[in-house]
Parts: sequence; C-alpha cells; structure tokens
Amino acid sequence: MFLLTFVRQNKSNMFFNKFKEKVHYFFVKKNKDPHRYKGTKKESTIQSILVIIDDFDTKDLVEKELKQFFRRTISLEIVTFKKEIKDKKERLEYITPHDFSWSGGVSDKLKETVLTKKYDLLINYCKVDYVYIKALLLQCHFDLAISFAHLNNEPYDIQINCDTDNVKLFTDEVKKYLKILNKI
Repeated sequence: MFLLTFVRQNKSNMFFNKFKEKVHYFFVKKNKDPHRYKGTKKESTIQSILVIIDDFDTKDLVEKELKQFFRRTISLEIVTFKKEIKDKKERLEYITPHDFSWSGGVSDKLKETVLTKKYDLLINYCKVDYVYIKALLLQCHFDLAISFAHLNNEPYDIQINCDTDNVKLFTDEVKKYLKILNKI
C-alpha cells in the first residue's frame, strides 16, 4: 500500500513539473520582446560578467579560463542550474525549477543575487535549452549575451558553433569576438 501511494505521488509531481514547464514556455513566448532583456549598449570595456552553467563539473574550469583571460579585476558571478535536486541542502547552491513561480516570477534568492545587478556580459554555457533559463534571461539586465549555437537564438547577440563539451574552444571564441568588438 505504501509503495503504491509513493508511486502515485511521484507521478503527480512529474505531471505538475511538466505543466509548470509549459506555463513557463508560454511566459517566455509572450515576453520575448528584445528590448525587455537588453540593457543599454555601452562602448566601454567589460566590468561585470554573469555566467550560467548547467554542469557543476565545468564550473571551476570556466572560472579559471575567464579569470585567466580577464587579468584585471572584474565582477564574475557564476550561476549553476540543476533541473532535479535530491537534497534540500543542494537547493541553496543551485538554481532549480523550484526557484520559479507559476507566473514566471523568481524566488527572493535570485532577486537578491542576480536580478538586482546589471551585467556587461552574459555567457550561457548550458548544454540544453531550458525554459527556466529563458525565463531568467528575460528578467536579467545585460548588454551583450553569448551562447552555444544550438540554443534558441532570441536573447543572444553572439552564438558560437562548437561542441558543448569543449569549454576551452568556446572560451577562446568568446575572447576572439570580444576583441573584435573592443570590449576587452
């Protein structure tokens, strides 16, 4: 009896998670006005960077690559998205679907850390195109956005066509384009 109840509860949670994801899909589709998530274009160098990743193993590599490239002092903030969390302790370390409300709003944790700041550069290292990341991007303030080419191209200014596992090549391409744009 206990096993059946647990399975039924797990299936209902899965249904609500999929339904919530669809609600966010329509929120993103409705609010995809490009002027909503772009900051003001500046001709200055990059001072603050927001990095979004979905693989915790690449976090240290990405941070090392970016700090090595930007030798001067920059504000670097790395946000890790994880679709499923097993422990409630992990929920504090990652951005999860639980941080997003049904109407497209975000939790106080995101409002305090990410949404209150303006970033000169946003780099999306996510390997999968998550609707929750799109909803987050709609509410962020940034001037220039870069991502992998396989992701949806609407909020991004530059998309780089390379393998998602090759972080070094992606970062080298980001450096090349930033030099062309006189952002570094």
